[in-house]
Amino acid sequence: GFLTAGPFFVLLSNLPINEETTLPILEPYLIMVNLLAVPVMASAVDRIPWDKKPVRWLTYAVMAVLTAAYFPRESRRDELAAYDYGKNMVRSMPPGASLFDPDYTTSFVLSYFQTAHGWRPDIAQLMTLRTFWGVEHVQTRMTERSPSGKFRNATEFINALLVYHFQTGRPLFADHPSKFPEGMPSFAAGILTQAGNFPGMEVYLSKQRIFNLYTERSSVDTNGTEFFARHLLSRMSAAYNNAGIALQNSGDLVSAEKFMRQALAREIGLAQAWNNLGVNRYLSGDYSG
Repeated sequence: GFLTAGPFFVLLSNLPINEETTLPILEPYLIMVNLLAVPVMASAVDRIPWDKKPVRWLTYAVMAVLTAAYFPRESRRDELAAYDYGKNMVRSMPPGASLFDPDYTTSFVLSYFQTAHGWRPDIAQLMTLRTFWGVEHVQTRMTERSPSGKFRNATEFINALLVYHFQTGRPLFADHPSKFPEGMPSFAAGILTQAGNFPGMEVYLSKQRIFNLYTERSSVDTNGTEFFARHLLSRMSAAYNNAGIALQNSGDLVSAEKFMRQALAREIGLAQAWNNLGVNRYLSGDYSG
């Protein structure tokens, strides 16, 4: 168990050591080794002759050293990226909305709010739709959001599910534009993407006012911020950038630049925002930059 779940799996994974995604992928398997060690440690502790004072004090000393060695060096109490992301996400969706195929990070945060705080139980997570149990879960527990009937495969069910949302007018969102099938109309709605045809610039701008209600107590730090927290924080800068693109396409170059600069204020290294800002300046006739 130690070999297959820990070091041996690291070797089998053949992941590039220098990639920032490698450690977050491997961390759960490294933790699993510790879990497998717990029964062994418990058995060893049970065999310690506690009635002998020197042995007892030596054991306490070893436990204190190990605790000091492995205890986190810094507090994580001020890392609020996931909490703020969850609050901003639920603020972006109207009552009765569905969230289509969310990432596990998004799903975990939303599930935490719904379970621990009882917030927004009206939001349904349509996830793991490419598995038998995922389809069964949606059909049996979310009957008001799911098409009836039998389907030959997951793709057929997903297509029917999307069509059903369009027909019933139930708001459908995704945490990233790429989640919706190619060719499906969608538009940015704060940090989320909403399925449907572009509602017109006036309605679109009203939806972007949600940015004024967002809570942001962290900023993207490419060096110091933990990987998953940085991943969530970058979604805020990407959202501002996407809104800027839509405004640029509509011809509102002044508002577009404001949103692009907001994106860069949150993530100075966002190359897409720098590129879009340059294009915006060019369209404005400012060739000097």
